[in-house]
Amino acid sequence: MNSAQIDQLREVAQTAITNFSRNDVISAVKAGAWTRRDYQALLLTIFPQVYQGTMSFALATGNCATRYTALREIPTKHSSLQSRAKG
Repeated sequence: MNSAQIDQLREVAQTAITNFSRNDVISAVKAGAWTRRDYQALLLTIFPQVYQGTMSFALATGNCATRYTALREIPTKHSSLQSRAKG
């Protein structure tokens, strides 16, 4: 993966973050249309990602060639941001 591709990946990620508040779940919550059942279904859907996420990041990072230093740093930066959000 070259520098341009890494920049493109960062841009896509930033766009997703910027647009997050306009997703269907947030819109339903704001409209008062989000139910307990919807919330339970969402939790069941995201549980594997949350539970296994750190392991996936570690595996992905560990499998990147050392020459892709910038790419290897993305999961670490993401984890750091998540930790700050929780604290």
